[in-house]
Amino acid sequence: MKQVNTNSGVLYVNNIGESRPGRFSAPSDTLLQAYGEDRRTPWFFALLSMLMLVLLLSFPNRGLALEYEKTGPYGVVTETVENPMWTSTSGGTPLTVLLPAGAGEPVPVVFFSHGLGATNWSSYRSLLQHIASWGVAVVYSPYPASLSYTSNYPIIWNGFKTAADRYADTFDLSRVGFVGHSWGGGATPYMAVKGKAAGWGSQGMFMFIMAPAPASGVTTADLEGLSGVNLIMQVYENDSICPGSWAESAYDRINSAGKAYYYVYGATHLTPCEPADDLDRLAIWKPLTALMDCTFRLDRPYEGLLYALYGDGVHYETDVEGIQGDFPPEDDGSVDPPADDPVDPPVDDSDGSYASPWDSWKDQWLDRFYRSKDAANDAADDGSWFDRYRSRW
Repeated sequence: MKQVNTNSGVLYVNNIGESRPGRFSAPSDTLLQAYGEDRRTPWFFALLSMLMLVLLLSFPNRGLALEYEKTGPYGVVTETVENPMWTSTSGGTPLTVLLPAGAGEPVPVVFFSHGLGATNWSSYRSLLQHIASWGVAVVYSPYPASLSYTSNYPIIWNGFKTAADRYADTFDLSRVGFVGHSWGGGATPYMAVKGKAAGWGSQGMFMFIMAPAPASGVTTADLEGLSGVNLIMQVYENDSICPGSWAESAYDRINSAGKAYYYVYGATHLTPCEPADDLDRLAIWKPLTALMDCTFRLDRPYEGLLYALYGDGVHYETDVEGIQGDFPPEDDGSVDPPADDPVDPPVDDSDGSYASPWDSWKDQWLDRFYRSKDAANDAADDGSWFDRYRSRW
């Protein structure tokens, strides 16, 4: 285990000097060389210093490397666009597009799928503005607050496609990311499959999935076909709505060479929403920005890779102190639902079909949701839980 100090904590990377299987391998002396004796001549170091000075002057944002939780160097411009499949005149909500001001064109794009009912982008304002500040456009595609993925997934995708067509000269569709939370997290693999089919992401694609509902609308072959897509899957310690077993079901089937599973201590189901705090910045924004860096090659992609994904599928734990590390050896990394929860039905994909398990798990999700609501109302003794829940959205 190798320890690398960062500005906001310590990053623990397993076997940092060992070349590991998969798309990403660390040269054995890349990070260790700085601690060894170097016998090269003084002129070499003078030349190296001059080169470093030129690089620093040429790329003024380089100082942000490994400070991924901080705001990037760009301002943010917000625009709205109608989604023809869910127009304002029919009771729908327009798309929101966030653009990095002065970043130059074209820029990579993140397509964001929100949680159920969060049709206003301000539910995730701080997170979305943070992404755009790093030179990445964001598309927020609202959908109706219903549990029908067969009707809502096409609305989300059409919103993404509409924005891609509208901003064809601004978006670099060869570099794309798909980010989702809760019900939108369950939609994210479907959106990534659609993006690949459209020819997007040829130079880099990732998924960043937070506390997801079951992934639906995809087959086992679809998930296995995302082998070239980088992935971070996050589950939250105090999430009483979407259990980690749902996240694991999709995570285990996504055959990606660069993926990591995060268990976030102290987080609730609504942690990614407003208001943002240190837990958001260090446990969500930081690994997400590192993932963007290594996928889109924004600043220091190798350092982004080490922070976000190194280990090819390793399980990480993280908390408000910004510390990452492997799960303890005695813990297999699974996140079991509470003892009083019903057992999740197994996914039978023996015939090669993932079977879109949302249909069979929908009632269980609703049961979790309303039991969480009732318990919180009892604790508050004023029946206000649902109002507070909606107010964050």
